[in-house]
Amino acid sequence: DNNNNYQFFVKIILNTILYCELPSNKINCSQKIESIPSNTIPYLPPLNKKTKYTLVLDLDETLVHYFFTGNKGMFFIRPFCFDFLNQLKGIYEIIIFTSGTKEYADKILNLLDKNREYFIYRLYRHHTTVDGKDIVKDLSLLGRDLSKTIIIDNMRANFKNQPENGLFIKTWKSENHNGKWRALGR
Repeated sequence: DNNNNYQFFVKIILNTILYCELPSNKINCSQKIESIPSNTIPYLPPLNKKTKYTLVLDLDETLVHYFFTGNKGMFFIRPFCFDFLNQLKGIYEIIIFTSGTKEYADKILNLLDKNREYFIYRLYRHHTTVDGKDIVKDLSLLGRDLSKTIIIDNMRANFKNQPENGLFIKTWKSENHNGKWRALGR
């Protein structure tokens, strides 16, 4: 229910805040989203001096749930997603790291973050590595201090190379709000 989702996101916020020093005032971290090539390591340019911490977020079943109805693709946004992002955007450099393709993810992210105020960089399937049957989001390839980097994902295998950096969350698919389904996009 809504209260459990809200408490869960508050818990994530508190847990991440406890691991770092908060800046005395919030900093606007919005920057132009850049296309990141997968053959250049590290994937990301040097960290902006205004932020010291990096938050890596999964997309599917963490922030949104994508589904088809008829022949249209739509997605639900996890309750309190924007509250969560607004609380953390001044503290962290927020990066989306999805196992989805660029074309698929950008369709969702361009609606989810229309003004490009939350996600500074976007990493996609071609940035992941394969380890046996697992798709892995290797944080060591980002070019960030791992002691100041957290990944939130609903698949433990995605951060198995850096388990101490991962916050595993329950898979989220959709939610009924007072008899109405919330959806955005097509």
